[in-house]
Amino acid sequence: LVMDTVFFGIYCLLMVFYYAGWLRYIVTGRQFRMLFAPMSRVPIPMAITPVLAILAVAVNFHSWPLAISALILGFGHIPVSWLEWQRCLTASQTSRE
Repeated sequence: LVMDTVFFGIYCLLMVFYYAGWLRYIVTGRQFRMLFAPMSRVPIPMAITPVLAILAVAVNFHSWPLAISALILGFGHIPVSWLEWQRCLTASQTSRE
């Protein structure tokens, strides 16, 4: 029961962080790169946070299928988001030259 409460709290904190990322994206004029830019030293937070949140829910519900699904999501979503962040960095460096 304590573990469930702890992981529910982790889930809530992760979701607050995730929605803060969306808020940052909207407030900065919907700049595409802001979906991937680090936030509080967390790289690609809009990719990492939902994967960790789903893993927290999987622990909370004691669900192996959900945990496996979160890992599959993470193996696809995180590397693609990282590559997109690198593309955004390259594009911003190219536009400065």
